[in-house]
Amino acid sequence: MLNKDSLVTGTLIGLVFPTTSVLALDVVWYDPYLNGKPGVPYLIAIALNLLLLKYFAKKETIKTVQGIMAITFVFMLLVFLFRIRA
Repeated sequence: MLNKDSLVTGTLIGLVFPTTSVLALDVVWYDPYLNGKPGVPYLIAIALNLLLLKYFAKKETIKTVQGIMAITFVFMLLVFLFRIRA
C-alpha cells in the first residue's frame, strides 16, 4: 500500500496522525496542563503529517503527497475553527 501512488492512499495515510491525536488526547488522555494550550497536541499531529509529506515527496509519489497535504490542510482548518477559536 505504501508503494502505490494514489490520492486515496495519501488520504488514508494522512488520516493516521490526526485521528490518533484526537482519539488519544480528547477521549483517553486528559491532562489539565494542556487545557490552557488547546492547539499543542494538534500541532504535534500536523508536524508528524508534514514529516510524512516530506518522506513521500522524496519518493516522488505526487498523488500521495497531494492526499496527505489535503488532509493536513483540512485538519488545520478544523482545529482552528473548533478548538482554538471556541
